[in-house]
Amino acid sequence: YVEDTSILDISITGQYLSGNEAKPKGVRIVLQDSEGEEVAEVYTKEDGMFKFESVSPDDAYTITAENVRADDVILVLDGTGRILQTIVPDPDGGFVYVRLAPEVKSVTLTNERKEKVKVETGTEIDLPDVYFELNKSTLTERGMVSLQKLLVLMENNPKIRVELAGHTDSRGNADYNLKLSRERMASVVAYLTGRGIEPHRISGKGYGESQLRNHCRDGTDCSEEEHAVNRRTEFKIYEIND
Repeated sequence: YVEDTSILDISITGQYLSGNEAKPKGVRIVLQDSEGEEVAEVYTKEDGMFKFESVSPDDAYTITAENVRADDVILVLDGTGRILQTIVPDPDGGFVYVRLAPEVKSVTLTNERKEKVKVETGTEIDLPDVYFELNKSTLTERGMVSLQKLLVLMENNPKIRVELAGHTDSRGNADYNLKLSRERMASVVAYLTGRGIEPHRISGKGYGESQLRNHCRDGTDCSEEEHAVNRRTEFKIYEIND
């Protein structure tokens, strides 16, 4: 599998807005840790987007920029663009960000890179690029790459269990999509249990087109990229209670 890409990416992705408008390209954004030390700096893209790579999963951070206005906000996003937090500036003009608040139930994992990652229990995490043969539940070799990474994650963390969810786009018959997604999740579970993961540690359920992430419902004119947002495999992590 590909070693340099983790399914549990320790990063902070954000969008810097002023009012309802994105900040322009080239705004310098600085990340400071809880001790006030500068950890990293990046510059906004055209749409106000920025990303800090390889941050500690446990620390609290302050995000700073020059000339912060009272109506500025920073949106913290997950890998699919969903908003996780909306942060407004404090009186000093900094945006205080705590990745996981102390009261949040979380589990510390060792990912496939042997890095420690703290993850909120039950959070939906996308498993990228799980490919199947067209209109079938048969995994392709390309699709097994992500599953190999999930397999290593579960081997590294024997005290977790995983719930998988499979989703399709809205094209085609809804009943067919539901059936296909269920069969595909059964194939994923079989792949993992067939390689040594105990059956009680993993389950899978298909939802078909019932949980679309965008407006691309039946009869809606959408691009292939918009439909692709809805075709996904998600998983949630829980600790096993002995």
